[in-house]
Amino acid sequence: MNEFLRDASHLLARAKAELVDLRGHFIAYVGILGAFATIAVGLMPAETHTIFVASALLLLAYPAALVGWRVVAKWAIIEPPNVPVRRFRAIPYSLTSDLDMKELSAFAAESFKGDTIPADVVLGAVRGGCLLGLRITPENGSKNIGFFDVIHFREDIFNAWLNGDIDESALRPEHFVPIDQSASAKSPLKLAVGALYLRRRGLTADWHLTQAFVGAAKEYLEEALPHTNVELYATMFSEDGARWADLMGFKPHIDAAKRRGLAKAHDVWVRYPHGGNNKQLSVLQTRREGILTFVTLGERYQYEVMLERPVP
Repeated sequence: MNEFLRDASHLLARAKAELVDLRGHFIAYVGILGAFATIAVGLMPAETHTIFVASALLLLAYPAALVGWRVVAKWAIIEPPNVPVRRFRAIPYSLTSDLDMKELSAFAAESFKGDTIPADVVLGAVRGGCLLGLRITPENGSKNIGFFDVIHFREDIFNAWLNGDIDESALRPEHFVPIDQSASAKSPLKLAVGALYLRRRGLTADWHLTQAFVGAAKEYLEEALPHTNVELYATMFSEDGARWADLMGFKPHIDAAKRRGLAKAHDVWVRYPHGGNNKQLSVLQTRREGILTFVTLGERYQYEVMLERPVP
């Protein structure tokens, strides 16, 4: 609704500008029309006055139609409002220090109440090529404010994770397998989504930033896993998470009631590579100083998330 009102205000401003631009023409037009109307009323029979008034009104509608046409014709070049820009960096785990990785694990433990993989196990999985992810920071890289990652489990562990037979806090290094880039169409690569998480503080609470980060995450996976048949499985911890999963093309897979342990509180959704409801995100993909950047316009700010290279 706010975006609609903003666009409407742009149109009104454009209409005002067009009226100012054409006011000289309007004054001359109305003056000539008024002179002819005065003469015509004096010469015309009374029974034709109604027809004349209707004709005059039609003639007076011409200026309004002219302004409307010029405004609509220039719709595509209406300048957006001058809104502040907030820029962020999406940094692959392969470019992330051990210290930052441990901080991200602390975020996860706090957010998911301990139902998460131990920090040292996560770090080992990242360095061993079993876990891919992005962290998001302000442009100056001063702090971590969120992350997105996917995990490759051993097949038996993956099935146990799906069913809730193993808690994430019980996972160990031997439960992970390096991501195989050569997975074929007959044997899909099944990855578990670790989390999509943004700290709900200040500007990061705006869902428009999440939208730009999701756009960067999708691009990251497409580049990190080229020509690979990938199935993504994610547990739903909140209604917000389900909404983003829906936008990313996930659909329900296992009901929480059919899972066990700590997992029985959360549904599992899946995203197939060539299926689902793959909805479009309202994200502009562009390049800023040579870096692939994802842009969204919020109610107060424009958000830009720059996807850094290299992608593993």
